[in-house]
Amino acid sequence: ALDSEGIAARFLAVYERLNRALDAIPYDELGISDEVKEQ
Repeated sequence: ALDSEGIAARFLAVYERLNRALDAIPYDELGISDEVKEQ
């Protein structure tokens, strides 16, 4: 059987790291307009 709790914990850790990495990127550098950000 799959260790779903371990998988979920690993996924959450990766997700949080990805979130922090995205937060560190200025949206202006990606060329994302304010209109897109609000959606």
